[in-house]
Amino acid sequence: MKYDVFPTDPNDTVAVTMTEGFLKTISTSVTPIYDNDVVVSWSIDIDDNDKIRSVRDYTGVKDVRHPNTKRDDPQPGDTTARPKRWIAFAKDPKDHDETNRTRLWLDSNIDDKNVNIIEIRSGMRPDGDVKMWGHLTFTDEKLEEAKKQPGIRAVRNDSATEPGIALKKKRHTTFKRADLQWTKQIEPPGDLALDSQYKGSTLQEEFVYEERAGEGVFIYVVDLGVNVHVKNVADGDPSKEEFMHYIVNDPENGEDFQTLGSKDAGQGPNDDSDEDPQTQGHGTMVASKALGLKYGIAKKATLVNVKILDDSTTMQEAFELIWEDLSEYHKERAAKAVVVISRHIQDIYSSHQAAMDDPMGDALHSMFKDIINLGVPIVCSSNNHAGPPLNRKAIDTIPPILSSGEAPLIVVGAATADGKRAVYSQGEGYVTLYAPGKVKAQTKIDGQEKEVDGTSFAAPVVAGIIATYMNYDPPPWDTEKTKTGKDKVIALRDWLQTDDTSWVRGEQRMIWNGADENAHKNAKAEICKRDSASCSPGGSSITALTCNDIQNKHYMIGETASMTIDQWFCPDAAKQHRPDDNSNSITRTYLQDTMETIELAIDWPSTQSDFTLKEDDCRQYMHKLLEDCDLPTFDHPMHWKAGGNVHVGPGDAVYRWSTIVERQPPPFAPWGKCVKNNFMDDGIYNITGAGWLNTGGSAPLETKLKEKGVVFLGSQFGYGVGDDGREWDYSVQVPHFDHDADVEAGMSEVANYPGFSVKCSA
Repeated sequence: MKYDVFPTDPNDTVAVTMTEGFLKTISTSVTPIYDNDVVVSWSIDIDDNDKIRSVRDYTGVKDVRHPNTKRDDPQPGDTTARPKRWIAFAKDPKDHDETNRTRLWLDSNIDDKNVNIIEIRSGMRPDGDVKMWGHLTFTDEKLEEAKKQPGIRAVRNDSATEPGIALKKKRHTTFKRADLQWTKQIEPPGDLALDSQYKGSTLQEEFVYEERAGEGVFIYVVDLGVNVHVKNVADGDPSKEEFMHYIVNDPENGEDFQTLGSKDAGQGPNDDSDEDPQTQGHGTMVASKALGLKYGIAKKATLVNVKILDDSTTMQEAFELIWEDLSEYHKERAAKAVVVISRHIQDIYSSHQAAMDDPMGDALHSMFKDIINLGVPIVCSSNNHAGPPLNRKAIDTIPPILSSGEAPLIVVGAATADGKRAVYSQGEGYVTLYAPGKVKAQTKIDGQEKEVDGTSFAAPVVAGIIATYMNYDPPPWDTEKTKTGKDKVIALRDWLQTDDTSWVRGEQRMIWNGADENAHKNAKAEICKRDSASCSPGGSSITALTCNDIQNKHYMIGETASMTIDQWFCPDAAKQHRPDDNSNSITRTYLQDTMETIELAIDWPSTQSDFTLKEDDCRQYMHKLLEDCDLPTFDHPMHWKAGGNVHVGPGDAVYRWSTIVERQPPPFAPWGKCVKNNFMDDGIYNITGAGWLNTGGSAPLETKLKEKGVVFLGSQFGYGVGDDGREWDYSVQVPHFDHDADVEAGMSEVANYPGFSVKCSA
């Protein structure tokens, strides 16, 4: 019988590899299921209940269930299922007598009295209308009773989501375009430089921005929290806080944006409670891209940390809190506020109407509409499941699928540096516009940055640029200053799609902060036009970068490519310092007749007679194709790289490398197989594999086996792709047939990957 097995932490590649190895000892049929190139589950065949319990008890397994059942459904062998959580929606929020009776019934009939009921009221005011109750736990019998209660409209599961000193009150003023004061950030994260690159220019290693960007504007970040006191390492100073201005969550001062669910969980009000090792603080990273001092766009905007749990209930509660703050407590903020959310409820919907038919979707849509009617834009990410194997190209999750004429959301997709839609980015043809998806951002840990990739980090870039423009007088989307409420948000959204603040970079329209040529001159930034000969061949003159895709089956280990660049090609190219004979390029091929045969080349610029090839430049640009190219864009556990080409001005010199041999699809762990056969009185071990022994032939494994005392009567090795996943074959003839342990240990040591283990079978 088939089961779906879910890993405890899909992002812990070592644990996932070890878990997959364990599953293969239980079942001969184990198929990994990928989402955005991460193993999210395995499909396995098991017919023994004892084996099911063994799988469920394994530390690397979070859940075991039949295909096509919900995660909360009871599963075989599961005797320790956690209480399910539900949301009940009030039939008539204005009928306070009925909602009071319903609450009394809920208090008496929930299964786990230790889990507090989260009561969602209008604006989360004590006297507000009750809209729903969340974090409910029921037995099956009580669940059916709840659905029949006269005061309850619907009951649904409480779905998970995907992945400060108090401000002194200060009067802020708007400023006219003629008053703009441009400055520059030298050697910023590369994605920031993209955000200020104007059309027709080449990419510089500077970020040009209006020095008062975001001043007096409030950016509400809805996430699992933000470490508002986190310190970056800017200009070598480890004491600088990433966030210059923020609202401290302090109920006594009337500033409280921590949801009840977060409080009930015992979380701190002004920190980041995200424990995902892949991001190390999702909310902090999102906030740092919107308004961080080192990593952000609108460096003088004010952060409002709206802290939720990883569930639907507190997402609804968060927007109630935002609406109440902007409509009641701080009405003056609404004119200069923007909301950004980069989390998604995991449920999948086939259409906007299907999402609206869900009471959760209906409730959130109502809140979005109320906030937008105050003139406050809501920016959300499009989500990350467009790539294989799910291939969910369309928008299919909340929030973005709720965008409508009544609640026009600004939906942001992720693009690569050369303007291509990131392979994972959903909603092509639906999103408002794109922003860089691969970014460097501040984690919740002091002094620690991380390079991450996803639509989560594109959305706050757009929010930051909106905050930048909110101080312009008149606002660029409403020069007559007549737009209010929803009309203002629609005008803003439409304006974002014009050349005033975005341009088509390659294939997609990508956001731009308005720093044009004059702005760069005023900031004394280096200017380099694509058709100009004024640029030096230094690091700031890259005009284009194109990355090869590892999914095209041409790839190699990054460390091997780095060695080839640093130790062989660049020293040789610099020593020759001219093109090859009868050529306009210098080209070299290394590691020939292996799976990682690599070709590296430099094409001489046709219009720059004084071009001088330098070894340091060669290393710098070739390494760009290691550091900035990783398609699909993520940090692959096997460090596969595919290369590409980088164009350098002013004469358009091209530095490029790629691999020649077509391989298997890039594995996430080494693969191997060992079969032993009799040959007269001797034994033959037939070993096949992929993902290791990529360049050295059999030598590393042969050396290791001889160290273990294995005597060779003969051997044969060859590279070649096979239908079973192999990339090479190795046959070893030995005088005795008792070397299983030595061969198995040798394979494991040479592959040198956590969890890699192969048994030799007859």
